[in-house]
Amino acid sequence: GKGYIGGKKYFGLMPNGDLYRGGLIITIPDDQVFHNKRNKLKKAPQSLKDALMLHILAVAIVVKWQEKEPYLSMMVHPDVSKANNRTFKKWIESDLKQWRKLMQKPDGQEDKVDLINKFRELFPMAIEYYPENEKPSFDEIEPFIKDILNDKKVYLINSVKVADQLIEWDRYSMHILVGAEMLNRGFTVEKLATTYMPRYTVGASNADTIQQRCRFFGYKSKYIQSCRVFLPKWNIKNYISYVQHEEELRS
Repeated sequence: GKGYIGGKKYFGLMPNGDLYRGGLIITIPDDQVFHNKRNKLKKAPQSLKDALMLHILAVAIVVKWQEKEPYLSMMVHPDVSKANNRTFKKWIESDLKQWRKLMQKPDGQEDKVDLINKFRELFPMAIEYYPENEKPSFDEIEPFIKDILNDKKVYLINSVKVADQLIEWDRYSMHILVGAEMLNRGFTVEKLATTYMPRYTVGASNADTIQQRCRFFGYKSKYIQSCRVFLPKWNIKNYISYVQHEEELRS
């Protein structure tokens, strides 16, 4: 329907390559793709930190500056194991806590300046797909970062019951959901803008599984310029193949 953002648009497969020619899809480097046996990371990968910062900037633009939405959500779906998802949740909470403390320091403090400069470096990517007349400056957005870091919630989602009890969507301007199979299928992440899904694939992926993981599809046209999907290169290839096959069936 009108306003729906699906595979053809996300992966730049429309006849004229519209929706930014697949530019909303960001590749997670191979050495940053978590796997319990093949690549059990010891610390948060840089791609996860970048995704977090881009999400904060998305909230700053869409929720605080444009006031288009009351909140935005991020989904992190790294592994089937609850223990490994808890690890990702700890990494995320640790970074957010550190950034919040740094933003509370007086202006000019070296470590605060370094943090702000990291956001500044990512800012061109955050506004890349906005029309020129709708692009804010970093100086307009930067004051919101501190507010967002004090107005957020990180959740570990392992069941529908837990999700229903935990999540108060309208209470915070930024939600970050970390989870295993509950985020794989059967659960709607409200106002999802940023997806970080380093699911490791060894063999061919089941088409149904690929489709069920598309939580990032949906009616997002109001804030699509701030949506980003982080995937390993083999999953990007799988999604492109899936969308092409789906279009062949339709035609």
